[in-house]
Amino acid sequence: MQVPVLVSGPAPAWFEDVPRRLGVVASAGEDEFSAAGLGRHRHGEAWTGG
Repeated sequence: MQVPVLVSGPAPAWFEDVPRRLGVVASAGEDEFSAAGLGRHRHGEAWTGG
């Protein structure tokens, strides 16, 4: 069974600001998504195992 991917292509520019606006602070060598523990969700292919 294939899971449909609802979003493809690059994220809109505002999307990358969301963790920062929520107060996430990144350490040197990481971005806010990784600092918030969301790095594994960065690419939709990883969600579907592809």
